Amino acid sequence: MATISIDDEESERQQPEYQKVSSQHDNAVEEGLFDDDLLDDNNEVSDFEEDEYCSNENEESIDVMGGELNANNIAYLHRAIFTGESARSGGSVLHSPHLSHPPNPTEMRDKFSAVMGDVFHAMDRTKIPHQHEAKKAYFVALREAFFVWNETKLKELEARMIKNGYSLEEVRRRKYFNSELFRGCVDRHLPAPTILYWRVRAVYVMYGSIKDSKTQAPLFNDRAWKKADNVLKEVLEGYYSDPPGFAMYTKRLRADGTVMKNSFGMEMIECKRGTNRTEGYHKNIITSFGTWHVGMEMSDCLLRERRHRHNMMVSMRRRLGYPRTGHYDTWLIEIYQVLVMKNHGIRIYPELGNTSDYKITDESFDTIPLHSQSLAEAVQKRYDALDVSQFSLTTDQQYLCRAMGAPLPFLPFSGEIEKKAFAVFVLRKQDVASIDDEAAAILWCEFVDGKDIMPKLPSHMRTHLANWERNQRIKESEAREASKNALLTELNEKIAPVYDISNTTPNTSDTAMSSDGNYNGNCNLQTSVPPIIIPTRQCWQLSPIIPAGMFFTIPPQAIVHNLQNMIVGGMCVSPHVENPICVQVQKVGRPKHSNDTVKRRKRSCGRCKDNAGKGGDTTMNICKGRGGGGRDFCQYFDENNNKIEAVAEAPM
Repeated sequence: MATISIDDEESERQQPEYQKVSSQHDNAVEEGLFDDDLLDDNNEVSDFEEDEYCSNENEESIDVMGGELNANNIAYLHRAIFTGESARSGGSVLHSPHLSHPPNPTEMRDKFSAVMGDVFHAMDRTKIPHQHEAKKAYFVALREAFFVWNETKLKELEARMIKNGYSLEEVRRRKYFNSELFRGCVDRHLPAPTILYWRVRAVYVMYGSIKDSKTQAPLFNDRAWKKADNVLKEVLEGYYSDPPGFAMYTKRLRADGTVMKNSFGMEMIECKRGTNRTEGYHKNIITSFGTWHVGMEMSDCLLRERRHRHNMMVSMRRRLGYPRTGHYDTWLIEIYQVLVMKNHGIRIYPELGNTSDYKITDESFDTIPLHSQSLAEAVQKRYDALDVSQFSLTTDQQYLCRAMGAPLPFLPFSGEIEKKAFAVFVLRKQDVASIDDEAAAILWCEFVDGKDIMPKLPSHMRTHLANWERNQRIKESEAREASKNALLTELNEKIAPVYDISNTTPNTSDTAMSSDGNYNGNCNLQTSVPPIIIPTRQCWQLSPIIPAGMFFTIPPQAIVHNLQNMIVGGMCVSPHVENPICVQVQKVGRPKHSNDTVKRRKRSCGRCKDNAGKGGDTTMNICKGRGGGGRDFCQYFDENNNKIEAVAEAPM
C-alpha cells in the first residue's frame, strides 16, 4: 500500500475532522452552550437504526488507509478544473481501492438533468453504524461537500449574530450542530458535476475507512462502499447539480405580502429541492378521499378539485399580490373582475389573470391515453368488425373510452373467460414471449369481443404473461412432487387422532344469561378442583364451539398448576376465591394532594426571550406572551422584533 508523507505543519492542519469535532462537542457540553443544538436538525440525515448496518463475518476485511488528499492534490484539482491544466503523469487524485477509478479532471464534461435526485436520499444511501464516533463529522462534511453556501449572505448573517452578542466560536458551533437558522435565510447551491464529483469523492475517501476507537469498526463496510460508488456515478450524470438558470429558492411571505424576517433581520427563504412537496400532496390525497369507494369519473372529479385548491393555496403563499378571497370559486372572481373592467376600466386584482385570456391547448390531465397509434388502429379495426348492438359497457367504461379516445376500454385481465382466452392466445402464438409487448397487444385484438374480452395495453400483456408463466411453473412443480405429496397424505391419515364427537356442545349452564341480558359466566365456582382427565391418544375430544357473544368459562384445571394466589393486572387469579388479595394500583401521574418534587420552571414569552439583548430578558417572565396565546400576544416586541415603546406595565 502506497503512503504519502506529509509535513509536520500539514499533518497538524490535516488532523482527522472527527477528532476535532469530538473535542468541540465536549467543550460545548461542558460550557452549557447550545444544549438543544447538539441534536441533528430535521433536514439533516437522521440517526439510523442498529440493524441498518450489519457486519458480515464472511465479508472481506476492509484495509484501513488514510485518504490520499494533501495540499498538492487540492492545488492540482483547482488548476485542472478551472484552468484546464493537463493531467499529471503517474498516479491519480483521490484514489481508493473501494471506489471506481477517478476520471481525468481535464476530460470531464458537465451534464445536467431535467429530473433531479434528492440530495437527502443520496446522503442517506450509505448506511453507517449508528454509534460510530465519526458519524456526525461525516454527515456534516458530506453536507458541506454537496452544498455551496452563498458567501455574501453567510457573512452578513455571521456579522449580525456577532453584533447581537454571539462569539465567533458560538457562531461556528451553531452552524455545525444545528444549521436550521443558516438554512432558513442563506441560500445554497449544488455545483456542476465536474466540481461536485471531487468534493463528494474526497469525503468518501477521507472518512470511509475511519475506525471507531471503541468497536474498531470502519465507517463504511463493503455495501456502503458500493453505494458510495453508485452515488458518484450519478453525480457525474448531473442528477444532483442545479441546472443553470433555474431559481431554487423563494422568499417566505406573510399574509399581507411582506417578506418574513428572522430574529436577526435576515429575509427568510424556502427551498424547492427534494420530494417533500410532492409527497405532501400525495398524502393529502390519501387522507382526504383515498379510502372512498367511487368510480373512475368521480375520482377524476375529486382529483381536479384537489388540484385546483392546491394551486390556489400555493398561489396565495408564493405569488405576490394574489388575492385571498376566502373561497375557491375563481370563476366568480373572474366575472367580478371583468365586470369592473368593463364599467370602470380598472383591474381589481392586477396580479390575477383570467382563464379566458389564455388559449385552450390540447393538454389533458387525470385519465389520459396511454396507447400508441398502431394499437389504436388495431382496436378500431376490430371494433368495426363486431356487432356494436351487443355491447353493454358500464358508465365507468364509457367514461374511460371518452378519456382515452378509444371505442373500447383498455382494462387489465379479469374473469375466467379472459384468462382462458389468454391461454389459447399463448398456445397459438408459440413465440409470444419473444415478441415485444406492443406487438402482443396488437395481436390480442383478434380475441376481443367487446363483452367479456377487452383490449389490453402493452403493460397488461407483460404483467399477465409473467403471472401466467409463473402459474405454469407452479403446476409443473406440483405434478413433479405428486409422489411426495401422496406419501405425506398417507402419513397424516395414519397418525391422525380419533376424535370423540359425542360431547362437542358447550355447557350453557355455566354461562347463563342474567336478567339484565349479560352473561355472568360461572358465578358459583367450586372450591374443590375436579380431577384432570387426560384423554388417550386413540380418543381425543374436540373443543366445543360456543355461540358468538358468549365468554367461555375458564376451567379450574387451567390454574390448578399453581396453588398460590396470582395477581395479574391487579386481578386475583386463584382456584380459591374466599379471601381475595387487594392490590393497590398505582395511578398514572402525580398523586392527588401531593407536592411537586422539583420547583416548576417559570413561563416565559418566546419573543421576549429571542430579543434578550434588547431588554427582553427583563420582560419575558411578565409579558402576556408567556400564556396560552404564545408569542403573538407579546406586549413588548412586534413580529419584526422591534420594541414596542408604549406598553402598559403588566402586574408582577
